Amino acid sequence: MSLREVLARLPGFSRLEAADLDALDAAFVRREVPAGQVIVRAGAHDHSAHLLLTGEVGVFGRHGDQEVELDRLGPGTLFGLVPLVDDAPRTSTCRALVPSRIASLDRGAATLLSHQTAPIALAFQRALGGELAREFRRLDARARGLVGAG
Repeated sequence: MSLREVLARLPGFSRLEAADLDALDAAFVRREVPAGQVIVRAGAHDHSAHLLLTGEVGVFGRHGDQEVELDRLGPGTLFGLVPLVDDAPRTSTCRALVPSRIASLDRGAATLLSHQTAPIALAFQRALGGELAREFRRLDARARGLVGAG
């Protein structure tokens, strides 16, 4: 499946017109990622979002001295969107669990596209809202588990 086809299936992006999908398709940089390679490192100050085209990515955090898996992402997942709007360091490490293909979009390209067309800006806002909502639900479930365990 092409990047354009994957984008067209994402909530918020599915309503974009062909020209907007073409502009996004041209702006994303594609790359192959071998199993075990870090895509996003906790503490880094990079400013790119990523779209998983094929494969599987694990999201890892620290619990004391131990690395723990927080989530697993499958094809068609847009992740790492917060640095498009925030300068804080990354909070999690994302690593390919199997050979994967990703497409990355840096903040400059995302900003330029968002300024050129309102539908793309709205699609990114919806995607960012979705990512923040998923993270909130994950943290809420974890907090409920800690309260219940206490």
